[in-house]
Parts: sequence; structure tokens; C-alpha cells
Amino acid sequence: MISHVVGPARPQARSERRHTASIVRRSLPQNAYRALLKHLRRWIRSLQPARSDTQWQDYGQFHSYSQRAEFVSRFVAEAAPGVLWDMGCNTDAYSELALRAGAGKVIGFDYDHGALDRAVSRAKSEDLDMLPNRLSFVGYSTLNRLQPLDSDRIPLDCN
Repeated sequence: MISHVVGPARPQARSERRHTASIVRRSLPQNAYRALLKHLRRWIRSLQPARSDTQWQDYGQFHSYSQRAEFVSRFVAEAAPGVLWDMGCNTDAYSELALRAGAGKVIGFDYDHGALDRAVSRAKSEDLDMLPNRLSFVGYSTLNRLQPLDSDRIPLDCN
């Protein structure tokens, strides 16, 4: 252990001490820091999502949500979750319903970036407590394969 861990660590530690000693520490003046943050905020506000057509972004325009809307509203009103996960949120139509029915917050997940762009725009414009997120796996196949023990570990309500 000494020859493989401690031995090589000593020269590295010495080298790091010499390197950090040669660094001149300067503080950023407060007004420069504020100007930098102001510029960064303005730049972030100006960012717009790339516009491109995707498979699911217009789903809500051509398909009716009304069949399931009553179920979602009733379920949320009875369960009153502090945090609700909307898997396959698309443009967050059900997320909005859930919030209006009494959910504290909604975290939406989808893989279609066009639908998520619209969900983000909707959340901003209507000042909804929704957080749309991109799924890191394709479709629902991973969720469908969860074993009962695994699904018990998923925090469905994070009160």
C-alpha cells in the first residue's frame, strides 16, 4: 500500500503546494461582480429554444385530453400530493390540471424536446409551478420493467 498509494501521493502533494503558492489571489471588485451577473442574467433571459418540428409537440392540438382530464382532476383532488410526477408530460396539459386540482408542484418528464419547449413556455407564461424535464431513457420501457421493490423506492410524493 505504501508503494502504491502513499509513495506517489507525496510528490504530487509537493507539486500542488508549489503550484498553488505561485497563484496570485485577487478578488473581483464587487461592482465588477455585479456587472458580470447583470450581463449573465440578461443573456440567459434572451435565450430561446431552437425551433424545430418534433413528433409529439402538437399532440394536444389533434387529440383530446378531455377523456382523462376528469380522472386526473379527481385523483389529484383526493390524493393532494405535494409533488406530482407527470411521466410523458408532453406540453404539460395534465400537469396544469393537477396544479389546478391541488397538487403542490408538478415535475414533468418527456423525451420530445419540441413538446418540452412548449411545456417550458407554458409554465413561464402562465406562471405555473411546473418543472418540465427531459427523460434520459427512451419511452416508458424502463418504468414498465421496474420490479415492485424498485417502484416502492421511487418517491411519488415528496411532502
